[in-house]
Amino acid sequence: MLTRCPVCRARYKNEDHCYRCGTDLVPLQDLLMAAKAEQTGGLDCLLKQDYHGAIKHFDKAQSIEQDSFNALLVAFSRYLNGKAEEEKAVQNFRIMYKEWVAQSASHSMR
Repeated sequence: MLTRCPVCRARYKNEDHCYRCGTDLVPLQDLLMAAKAEQTGGLDCLLKQDYHGAIKHFDKAQSIEQDSFNALLVAFSRYLNGKAEEEKAVQNFRIMYKEWVAQSASHSMR
């Protein structure tokens, strides 16, 4: 969020140019809006449990605007992605184990 002019540190008054030094703030405003859009995309991915997609969006937001909230969202998404991968591995193991038990039982009956 833009609160001060990056050049002269004057308070931001929601205008396209700094009232004190005249710096064009539109490119910075556009970047901050892009970061917010990436953050929103990441949150949408989280709701869909698309953790890999969320990581991509939050990483992009963090590359545009480095702040602690973006960093937290990246870390949280990576944690959830790891948990999801772990759960998939456990489910696959259970399936393979059941198949192995069934095969072992059928071989021992012969």
